[in-house]
Amino acid sequence: MMVQARDVRAYTSDHDYKLYRTVRGAVISVLCFLLLVQIGAGQSASGSKKQPKGPRALGLIELQPKGKARLVPIVILVDGEYYDASAYKAAPVPMALYAGTVYEGYRDGVSQGLLTLSAALSGQNNVWLGEGTWQTTEEIAAKKAKKPEPAVPRGIEDTDAPPKLLRHAEKVEKKDPETSAPASPAPAAQSESKPAEAAPTPAVTAPPAATPAASAEPAPDANVPTLKRGKTGESADLVTIPSGKSAPTSAAKTSFAAPQPAKSNSAAAAAKKSEVQTIVAISDASSVESHSYDFPMKEGEEQTFRKKMLDLAAEDVLKRDEQLAGETVTAPAGAPLKGKQAAKLVRPVFTDVNLKIFDLSSSNEPTIILSATAEVSHTKSASTRQYMVTLIAREDIYGDLHRGFSSVTDDQHLDAIPRMELIDAVDVDGDTRGELLFRQIYDTGSAYVIYRVIGAQVYALFQGTPS
Repeated sequence: MMVQARDVRAYTSDHDYKLYRTVRGAVISVLCFLLLVQIGAGQSASGSKKQPKGPRALGLIELQPKGKARLVPIVILVDGEYYDASAYKAAPVPMALYAGTVYEGYRDGVSQGLLTLSAALSGQNNVWLGEGTWQTTEEIAAKKAKKPEPAVPRGIEDTDAPPKLLRHAEKVEKKDPETSAPASPAPAAQSESKPAEAAPTPAVTAPPAATPAASAEPAPDANVPTLKRGKTGESADLVTIPSGKSAPTSAAKTSFAAPQPAKSNSAAAAAKKSEVQTIVAISDASSVESHSYDFPMKEGEEQTFRKKMLDLAAEDVLKRDEQLAGETVTAPAGAPLKGKQAAKLVRPVFTDVNLKIFDLSSSNEPTIILSATAEVSHTKSASTRQYMVTLIAREDIYGDLHRGFSSVTDDQHLDAIPRMELIDAVDVDGDTRGELLFRQIYDTGSAYVIYRVIGAQVYALFQGTPS
Protein backbone atom coordinates (compact mmCIF):
# COMPACT_ATOMS: atom_id res chain seq x y z
CA MET A 1 0.00 0.00 0.00
CA MET A 2 2.88 2.37 0.75
CA VAL A 3 4.47 1.69 -2.63
CA GLN A 4 1.21 2.28 -4.44
CA ALA A 5 0.63 5.58 -2.63
CA ARG A 6 4.17 6.70 -3.43
CA ASP A 7 3.62 5.90 -7.12
CA VAL A 8 0.39 7.86 -7.13
CA ARG A 9 2.13 10.90 -5.61
CA ALA A 10 4.97 10.62 -8.11
CA TYR A 11 2.48 10.42 -11.00
CA THR A 12 0.52 13.38 -9.65
CA SER A 13 3.56 15.61 -9.21
CA ASP A 14 4.85 14.71 -12.67
CA HIS A 15 1.41 15.46 -14.17
CA ASP A 16 1.24 18.81 -12.33
CA TYR A 17 4.70 19.73 -13.60
CA LYS A 18 3.72 19.00 -17.18
CA LEU A 19 0.50 20.99 -16.75
CA TYR A 20 2.43 23.95 -15.24
CA ARG A 21 4.94 23.83 -18.06
CA THR A 22 2.15 23.82 -20.64
CA VAL A 23 0.26 26.70 -19.01
CA ARG A 24 3.44 28.72 -18.60
CA GLY A 25 4.22 28.34 -22.28
CA ALA A 26 0.71 29.48 -23.22
CA VAL A 27 0.93 32.53 -20.95
CA ILE A 28 4.32 33.51 -22.36
CA SER A 29 2.98 33.18 -25.90
CA VAL A 30 -0.02 35.40 -25.11
CA LEU A 31 2.17 38.04 -23.47
CA CYS A 32 4.56 38.05 -26.43
CA PHE A 33 1.62 38.48 -28.81
CA LEU A 34 0.21 41.39 -26.82
CA LEU A 35 3.65 43.00 -26.67
CA LEU A 36 4.05 42.75 -30.43
CA VAL A 37 0.61 44.25 -30.98
CA GLN A 38 1.42 47.14 -28.65
CA ILE A 39 4.75 47.78 -30.38
CA GLY A 40 3.04 47.75 -33.76
CA ALA A 41 0.37 50.17 -32.57
CA GLY A 42 3.04 52.44 -31.11
CA GLN A 43 4.99 52.42 -34.37
CA SER A 44 1.87 53.25 -36.37
CA ALA A 45 0.96 56.02 -33.95
CA SER A 46 4.46 57.45 -34.06
CA GLY A 47 4.41 57.19 -37.83
CA SER A 48 1.16 59.12 -37.99
CA LYS A 49 2.59 61.82 -35.72
CA LYS A 50 5.53 62.28 -38.07
CA GLN A 51 3.20 63.06 -40.95
CA PRO A 52 3.09 66.84 -41.54
CA LYS A 53 -0.08 68.46 -40.30
CA GLY A 54 -1.58 71.21 -42.39
CA PRO A 55 -1.22 74.79 -41.05
CA ARG A 56 -4.10 76.39 -39.18
CA ALA A 57 -4.12 80.16 -38.81
CA LEU A 58 -6.02 82.30 -36.32
CA GLY A 59 -6.78 85.96 -36.90
CA LEU A 60 -9.16 88.70 -35.89
CA ILE A 61 -11.51 90.24 -38.45
CA GLU A 62 -12.22 93.94 -38.06
CA LEU A 63 -15.39 95.04 -39.85
CA GLN A 64 -15.29 98.78 -40.52
CA PRO A 65 -18.51 100.86 -40.46
CA LYS A 66 -18.36 101.36 -44.25
CA GLY A 67 -18.19 97.64 -44.92
CA LYS A 68 -14.43 97.25 -45.29
CA ALA A 69 -12.96 94.13 -43.72
CA ARG A 70 -9.45 93.63 -42.43
CA LEU A 71 -7.65 90.75 -40.79
CA VAL A 72 -5.21 91.02 -37.90
CA PRO A 73 -2.99 87.88 -38.00
CA ILE A 74 -2.43 86.40 -34.55
CA VAL A 75 -1.01 82.88 -34.56
CA ILE A 76 -0.41 80.01 -36.96
CA LEU A 77 -0.14 76.36 -35.91
CA VAL A 78 2.31 74.25 -37.95
CA ASP A 79 3.21 70.66 -36.95
CA GLY A 80 2.04 71.22 -33.38
CA GLU A 81 4.07 74.42 -32.88
CA TYR A 82 2.62 77.93 -32.51
CA TYR A 83 4.20 80.85 -34.38
CA ASP A 84 3.47 84.54 -34.67
CA ALA A 85 1.31 84.72 -37.80
CA SER A 86 2.51 88.23 -38.64
CA ALA A 87 6.11 87.00 -38.93
CA TYR A 88 5.84 83.36 -40.06
CA LYS A 89 7.40 82.99 -43.54
CA ALA A 90 7.22 86.74 -44.13
CA ALA A 91 9.20 86.72 -47.38
CA PRO A 92 8.00 89.31 -48.13
CA VAL A 93 4.35 88.66 -47.15
CA PRO A 94 3.44 86.47 -44.15
CA MET A 95 1.96 83.13 -45.09
CA ALA A 96 -1.26 83.94 -43.22
CA LEU A 97 -1.90 86.92 -45.52
CA TYR A 98 -1.42 85.35 -48.96
CA ALA A 99 -3.99 86.63 -51.44
CA GLY A 100 -6.84 84.18 -51.98
CA THR A 101 -6.62 82.76 -48.45
CA VAL A 102 -10.06 82.24 -46.97
CA TYR A 103 -10.85 82.82 -43.29
CA GLU A 104 -14.09 81.72 -41.64
CA GLY A 105 -15.39 84.02 -38.93
CA TYR A 106 -16.84 82.63 -35.68
CA ARG A 107 -18.70 83.94 -32.66
CA ASP A 108 -18.99 81.58 -29.70
CA GLY A 109 -18.02 78.78 -32.09
CA VAL A 110 -20.80 79.50 -34.64
CA SER A 111 -19.86 80.44 -38.21
CA GLN A 112 -20.63 84.04 -39.21
CA GLY A 113 -19.23 84.25 -42.73
CA LEU A 114 -16.14 84.11 -44.93
CA LEU A 115 -13.33 86.60 -45.56
CA THR A 116 -11.31 86.22 -48.77
CA LEU A 117 -8.01 88.10 -48.62
CA SER A 118 -6.93 90.20 -51.59
CA ALA A 119 -4.02 92.30 -50.30
CA ALA A 120 -1.47 92.54 -47.50
CA LEU A 121 -0.82 95.89 -45.81
CA SER A 122 2.36 96.79 -43.95
CA GLY A 123 2.79 99.77 -41.66
CA GLN A 124 4.99 100.97 -38.82
CA ASN A 125 6.98 98.52 -36.68
CA ASN A 126 6.37 95.76 -39.23
CA VAL A 127 2.69 95.57 -38.33
CA TRP A 128 0.79 93.51 -40.90
CA LEU A 129 -2.87 93.56 -41.85
CA GLY A 130 -4.85 91.69 -44.48
CA GLU A 131 -7.54 93.30 -46.60
CA GLY A 132 -10.29 91.38 -48.30
CA THR A 133 -13.97 90.83 -49.04
CA TRP A 134 -16.37 89.78 -46.30
CA GLN A 135 -19.52 87.74 -46.91
CA THR A 136 -21.93 86.79 -44.18
CA THR A 137 -23.51 83.36 -44.00
CA GLU A 138 -26.84 84.90 -45.09
CA GLU A 139 -25.25 86.46 -48.16
CA ILE A 140 -23.55 83.21 -49.10
CA ALA A 141 -26.81 81.28 -48.70
CA ALA A 142 -28.70 83.85 -50.80
CA LYS A 143 -26.08 83.71 -53.52
CA LYS A 144 -26.28 79.94 -53.66
CA ALA A 145 -30.07 80.10 -53.87
CA LYS A 146 -29.86 82.41 -56.90
CA LYS A 147 -27.70 79.98 -58.85
CA PRO A 148 -29.74 77.98 -61.42
CA GLU A 149 -30.13 74.31 -60.64
CA PRO A 150 -28.27 71.95 -62.99
CA ALA A 151 -30.43 70.85 -65.89
CA VAL A 152 -31.70 67.26 -65.79
CA PRO A 153 -30.73 65.33 -68.95
CA ARG A 154 -33.62 64.51 -71.29
CA GLY A 155 -35.20 61.19 -70.58
CA ILE A 156 -34.23 61.10 -66.87
CA GLU A 157 -37.07 61.72 -64.47
CA ASP A 158 -36.58 62.99 -60.92
CA THR A 159 -39.07 60.57 -59.39
CA ASP A 160 -39.06 57.23 -57.66
CA ALA A 161 -40.91 55.62 -60.61
CA PRO A 162 -39.09 53.20 -62.89
CA PRO A 163 -37.12 54.89 -65.68
CA LYS A 164 -38.97 55.41 -68.97
CA LEU A 165 -37.26 55.46 -72.34
CA LEU A 166 -38.45 57.83 -75.06
CA ARG A 167 -39.09 56.54 -78.55
CA HIS A 168 -38.10 58.39 -81.67
CA ALA A 169 -41.68 59.48 -82.33
CA GLU A 170 -41.99 61.03 -78.87
CA LYS A 171 -38.76 62.96 -79.35
CA VAL A 172 -40.04 64.37 -82.64
CA GLU A 173 -43.30 65.46 -81.01
CA LYS A 174 -41.43 67.23 -78.17
CA LYS A 175 -39.39 69.18 -80.74
CA ASP A 176 -42.54 70.89 -81.98
CA PRO A 177 -41.89 74.66 -82.55
CA GLU A 178 -44.87 75.66 -80.43
CA THR A 179 -43.48 73.93 -77.34
CA SER A 180 -39.86 74.90 -77.91
CA ALA A 181 -40.50 78.60 -78.70
CA PRO A 182 -41.34 79.78 -75.14
CA ALA A 183 -38.22 78.13 -73.75
CA SER A 184 -35.83 80.14 -75.95
CA PRO A 185 -36.06 83.51 -74.09
CA ALA A 186 -35.02 81.88 -70.79
CA PRO A 187 -31.26 81.77 -71.51
CA ALA A 188 -31.39 85.36 -72.72
CA ALA A 189 -33.09 86.44 -69.51
CA GLN A 190 -30.48 84.65 -67.51
CA SER A 191 -27.69 86.28 -69.49
CA GLU A 192 -29.23 89.68 -68.84
CA SER A 193 -29.51 89.08 -65.09
CA LYS A 194 -26.04 87.63 -64.59
CA PRO A 195 -24.12 90.89 -65.03
CA ALA A 196 -26.40 92.60 -62.51
CA GLU A 197 -25.66 89.93 -59.93
CA ALA A 198 -21.92 89.83 -60.52
CA ALA A 199 -21.42 93.61 -60.76
CA PRO A 200 -21.37 94.48 -57.02
CA THR A 201 -18.75 91.90 -56.07
CA PRO A 202 -16.55 91.12 -59.08
CA ALA A 203 -13.57 89.98 -56.98
CA VAL A 204 -15.45 87.73 -54.56
CA THR A 205 -14.63 84.06 -54.84
CA ALA A 206 -16.63 81.08 -53.69
CA PRO A 207 -14.28 79.66 -51.05
CA PRO A 208 -16.13 76.74 -49.42
CA ALA A 209 -15.45 74.28 -52.24
CA ALA A 210 -12.11 75.76 -53.26
CA THR A 211 -8.95 73.70 -53.19
CA PRO A 212 -5.57 74.94 -51.97
CA ALA A 213 -3.78 76.85 -54.70
CA ALA A 214 -0.28 78.19 -55.14
CA SER A 215 0.29 81.60 -53.56
CA ALA A 216 2.10 84.52 -55.07
CA GLU A 217 5.22 83.51 -53.17
CA PRO A 218 6.53 80.24 -54.66
CA ALA A 219 6.70 77.46 -52.08
CA PRO A 220 10.10 75.78 -51.68
CA ASP A 221 8.49 72.35 -51.79
CA ALA A 222 5.40 71.25 -53.71
CA ASN A 223 4.32 69.09 -50.76
CA VAL A 224 4.24 72.01 -48.32
CA PRO A 225 0.63 72.41 -47.08
CA THR A 226 -1.21 75.70 -47.49
CA LEU A 227 -4.13 77.39 -45.82
CA LYS A 228 -7.64 77.37 -47.24
CA ARG A 229 -7.39 79.15 -50.58
CA GLY A 230 -9.80 80.84 -52.93
CA LYS A 231 -9.33 81.83 -56.57
CA THR A 232 -6.03 80.82 -58.16
CA GLY A 233 -3.72 83.11 -60.09
CA GLU A 234 -4.04 86.05 -57.69
CA SER A 235 -0.93 87.80 -56.44
CA ALA A 236 -0.52 89.22 -52.98
CA ASP A 237 -0.52 92.99 -53.33
CA LEU A 238 2.04 94.40 -50.92
CA VAL A 239 1.28 97.93 -49.76
CA THR A 240 3.98 99.56 -47.65
CA ILE A 241 3.27 102.77 -45.76
CA PRO A 242 6.35 104.81 -44.83
CA SER A 243 6.74 105.82 -41.23
CA GLY A 244 4.85 109.02 -40.47
CA LYS A 245 3.39 109.31 -43.99
CA SER A 246 0.02 108.47 -45.44
CA ALA A 247 -0.67 106.82 -48.75
CA PRO A 248 -1.51 109.35 -51.47
CA THR A 249 -3.77 107.41 -53.79
CA SER A 250 -5.23 104.17 -52.46
CA ALA A 251 -8.14 104.42 -50.07
CA ALA A 252 -6.97 101.27 -48.34
CA LYS A 253 -3.60 102.84 -47.63
CA THR A 254 -5.13 105.99 -46.26
CA SER A 255 -7.47 104.12 -43.95
CA PHE A 256 -4.59 101.98 -42.70
CA ALA A 257 -2.67 105.10 -41.72
CA ALA A 258 -5.59 106.22 -39.55
CA PRO A 259 -4.94 103.78 -36.65
CA GLN A 260 -1.45 105.26 -36.17
CA PRO A 261 -1.04 107.37 -33.02
CA ALA A 262 -2.62 110.76 -33.64
CA LYS A 263 -3.55 113.81 -31.59
CA SER A 264 -7.28 113.34 -31.17
CA ASN A 265 -9.60 113.53 -28.21
CA SER A 266 -10.43 110.32 -26.34
CA ALA A 267 -14.18 110.66 -26.92
CA ALA A 268 -13.80 110.59 -30.70
CA ALA A 269 -11.38 107.67 -30.50
CA ALA A 270 -13.75 105.71 -28.27
CA ALA A 271 -16.69 106.40 -30.61
CA LYS A 272 -14.68 105.25 -33.60
CA LYS A 273 -13.56 102.11 -31.81
CA SER A 274 -17.10 101.20 -30.82
CA GLU A 275 -18.15 101.20 -34.46
CA VAL A 276 -15.65 98.50 -35.42
CA GLN A 277 -16.91 94.92 -35.04
CA THR A 278 -14.42 92.16 -34.28
CA ILE A 279 -14.85 88.47 -35.16
CA VAL A 280 -12.34 85.68 -34.59
CA ALA A 281 -11.39 83.86 -37.79
CA ILE A 282 -9.82 80.52 -38.69
CA SER A 283 -8.19 79.41 -41.94
CA ASP A 284 -7.53 75.70 -42.40
CA ALA A 285 -7.41 73.65 -45.60
CA SER A 286 -8.91 70.67 -43.75
CA SER A 287 -12.51 70.86 -42.61
CA VAL A 288 -13.18 70.77 -38.85
CA GLU A 289 -16.63 70.42 -37.34
CA SER A 290 -17.68 73.54 -35.45
CA HIS A 291 -20.30 73.95 -32.74
CA SER A 292 -21.47 76.52 -30.24
CA TYR A 293 -19.53 76.99 -27.00
CA ASP A 294 -22.38 78.68 -25.15
CA PHE A 295 -23.27 77.01 -21.87
CA PRO A 296 -27.02 76.34 -21.57
CA MET A 297 -28.24 77.79 -18.30
CA LYS A 298 -31.40 77.39 -16.28
CA GLU A 299 -33.42 80.29 -14.98
CA GLY A 300 -31.53 82.17 -12.29
CA GLU A 301 -28.31 80.23 -12.84
CA GLU A 302 -26.53 83.19 -14.43
CA GLN A 303 -27.24 85.38 -11.41
CA THR A 304 -25.82 82.67 -9.14
CA PHE A 305 -22.62 82.52 -11.17
CA ARG A 306 -22.41 86.30 -11.19
CA LYS A 307 -22.64 86.56 -7.40
CA LYS A 308 -20.03 83.84 -6.82
CA MET A 309 -17.62 85.36 -9.32
CA LEU A 310 -17.98 88.82 -7.80
CA ASP A 311 -17.19 87.34 -4.38
CA LEU A 312 -13.97 85.87 -5.74
CA ALA A 313 -13.15 89.12 -7.53
CA ALA A 314 -13.69 91.12 -4.33
CA GLU A 315 -11.16 88.95 -2.49
CA ASP A 316 -8.54 89.40 -5.22
CA VAL A 317 -9.09 93.14 -5.51
CA LEU A 318 -8.77 93.72 -1.76
CA LYS A 319 -5.60 91.61 -1.59
CA ARG A 320 -4.08 93.68 -4.37
CA ASP A 321 -5.16 96.91 -2.70
CA GLU A 322 -3.57 95.82 0.59
CA GLN A 323 -0.30 95.20 -1.21
CA LEU A 324 -0.32 98.65 -2.79
CA ALA A 325 -1.86 100.80 -0.07
CA GLY A 326 -1.36 98.89 3.18
CA GLU A 327 -4.29 100.62 4.83
CA THR A 328 -7.83 99.85 5.99
CA VAL A 329 -10.55 99.82 3.35
CA THR A 330 -14.09 101.02 3.81
CA ALA A 331 -17.17 101.23 1.66
CA PRO A 332 -17.27 104.36 -0.56
CA ALA A 333 -20.15 105.92 1.38
CA GLY A 334 -19.44 104.39 4.81
CA ALA A 335 -17.77 105.76 7.93
CA PRO A 336 -14.33 104.55 9.09
CA LEU A 337 -14.46 101.36 11.13
CA LYS A 338 -12.95 101.07 14.59
CA GLY A 339 -11.56 98.33 16.80
CA LYS A 340 -11.88 94.76 15.48
CA GLN A 341 -14.06 95.95 12.65
CA ALA A 342 -11.17 98.00 11.29
CA ALA A 343 -9.36 94.82 10.34
CA LYS A 344 -12.23 93.75 8.08
CA LEU A 345 -12.10 94.70 4.42
CA VAL A 346 -15.39 95.87 2.94
CA ARG A 347 -16.51 94.75 -0.48
CA PRO A 348 -15.48 97.09 -3.34
CA VAL A 349 -17.97 98.61 -5.78
CA PHE A 350 -18.05 96.90 -9.19
CA THR A 351 -19.02 98.53 -12.49
CA ASP A 352 -18.81 97.50 -16.17
CA VAL A 353 -19.31 93.85 -15.20
CA ASN A 354 -19.00 91.46 -18.16
CA LEU A 355 -19.78 87.77 -17.55
CA LYS A 356 -19.27 85.04 -20.16
CA ILE A 357 -20.00 81.35 -19.58
CA PHE A 358 -18.69 78.74 -22.01
CA ASP A 359 -18.83 74.98 -22.34
CA LEU A 360 -15.41 74.61 -23.93
CA SER A 361 -15.16 70.81 -23.86
CA SER A 362 -18.82 69.98 -24.66
CA SER A 363 -19.03 68.19 -21.29
CA ASN A 364 -21.72 70.39 -19.71
CA GLU A 365 -19.07 71.89 -17.39
CA PRO A 366 -19.14 75.70 -17.29
CA THR A 367 -16.04 77.83 -17.68
CA ILE A 368 -16.81 81.30 -16.30
CA ILE A 369 -14.96 84.47 -17.26
CA LEU A 370 -15.58 87.73 -15.39
CA SER A 371 -14.13 91.14 -16.20
CA ALA A 372 -15.09 94.27 -14.29
CA THR A 373 -13.93 97.57 -12.88
CA ALA A 374 -13.66 97.86 -9.09
CA GLU A 375 -13.43 100.99 -6.94
CA VAL A 376 -12.00 100.86 -3.43
CA SER A 377 -12.14 103.78 -0.96
CA HIS A 378 -9.40 104.40 1.60
CA THR A 379 -9.85 105.77 5.10
CA LYS A 380 -6.60 107.62 5.66
CA SER A 381 -6.26 109.31 2.31
CA ALA A 382 -10.01 109.76 1.73
CA SER A 383 -9.44 108.72 -1.89
CA THR A 384 -10.52 105.92 -4.16
CA ARG A 385 -8.42 103.60 -6.26
CA GLN A 386 -9.75 101.95 -9.42
CA TYR A 387 -8.80 98.45 -10.52
CA MET A 388 -9.44 96.26 -13.56
CA VAL A 389 -10.01 92.64 -12.66
CA THR A 390 -10.32 89.51 -14.82
CA LEU A 391 -11.12 86.03 -13.49
CA ILE A 392 -11.37 82.54 -15.02
CA ALA A 393 -13.05 79.91 -12.82
CA ARG A 394 -14.51 76.41 -13.07
CA GLU A 395 -17.35 74.86 -11.08
CA ASP A 396 -16.90 71.48 -9.38
CA ILE A 397 -19.55 68.81 -8.79
CA TYR A 398 -20.50 70.44 -5.47
CA GLY A 399 -21.25 73.82 -7.03
CA ASP A 400 -18.12 75.53 -5.67
CA LEU A 401 -16.02 77.75 -7.93
CA HIS A 402 -12.26 77.40 -8.21
CA ARG A 403 -10.27 80.21 -9.78
CA GLY A 404 -7.81 79.14 -12.42
CA PHE A 405 -6.64 82.60 -13.43
CA SER A 406 -6.78 86.02 -11.78
CA SER A 407 -5.47 89.39 -12.94
CA VAL A 408 -5.88 92.65 -11.02
CA THR A 409 -4.22 95.83 -12.28
CA ASP A 410 -4.63 99.59 -12.36
CA ASP A 411 -3.60 102.46 -14.61
CA GLN A 412 -0.29 102.95 -12.78
CA HIS A 413 0.88 99.34 -13.26
CA LEU A 414 -0.05 98.54 -16.87
CA ASP A 415 3.63 98.27 -17.72
CA ALA A 416 3.93 95.12 -15.58
CA ILE A 417 0.34 93.78 -15.34
CA PRO A 418 -1.75 94.30 -18.49
CA ARG A 419 -5.48 94.74 -18.58
CA MET A 420 -7.14 91.58 -19.90
CA GLU A 421 -9.90 91.82 -22.50
CA LEU A 422 -11.75 88.64 -23.48
CA ILE A 423 -12.34 88.37 -27.23
CA ASP A 424 -14.01 84.98 -27.65
CA ALA A 425 -13.77 81.22 -27.35
CA VAL A 426 -12.27 79.61 -30.45
CA ASP A 427 -10.91 76.23 -31.54
CA VAL A 428 -7.26 77.10 -32.12
CA ASP A 429 -5.80 73.65 -32.83
CA GLY A 430 -8.74 71.97 -34.59
CA ASP A 431 -9.61 69.39 -31.90
CA THR A 432 -13.19 70.79 -31.52
CA ARG A 433 -12.29 71.92 -27.98
CA GLY A 434 -12.48 75.65 -27.34
CA GLU A 435 -9.68 77.87 -26.09
CA LEU A 436 -9.90 81.43 -24.76
CA LEU A 437 -8.49 84.34 -26.77
CA PHE A 438 -7.59 87.47 -24.79
CA ARG A 439 -6.16 90.84 -25.71
CA GLN A 440 -3.56 92.13 -23.24
CA ILE A 441 -3.50 95.93 -23.07
CA TYR A 442 -0.25 97.49 -21.79
CA ASP A 443 0.60 101.16 -21.39
CA THR A 444 2.73 100.95 -24.56
CA GLY A 445 0.68 98.64 -26.77
CA SER A 446 -1.27 95.40 -26.86
CA ALA A 447 -0.70 91.69 -27.44
CA TYR A 448 -2.74 88.51 -27.79
CA VAL A 449 -2.65 85.46 -25.55
CA ILE A 450 -4.44 82.11 -25.88
CA TYR A 451 -5.36 80.04 -22.82
CA ARG A 452 -6.39 76.40 -22.58
CA VAL A 453 -8.53 75.44 -19.59
CA ILE A 454 -8.14 71.90 -18.22
CA GLY A 455 -10.04 71.30 -15.00
CA ALA A 456 -9.32 74.26 -12.74
CA GLN A 457 -5.93 74.91 -14.36
CA VAL A 458 -5.28 77.50 -17.06
CA TYR A 459 -2.31 77.12 -19.43
CA ALA A 460 -0.98 79.66 -21.93
CA LEU A 461 -0.69 78.09 -25.40
CA PHE A 462 0.58 81.24 -27.11
CA GLN A 463 1.85 84.57 -25.81
CA GLY A 464 2.21 87.40 -28.29
CA THR A 465 4.63 90.32 -28.16
CA PRO A 466 3.21 93.77 -27.35
CA SER A 467 3.19 96.11 -30.32
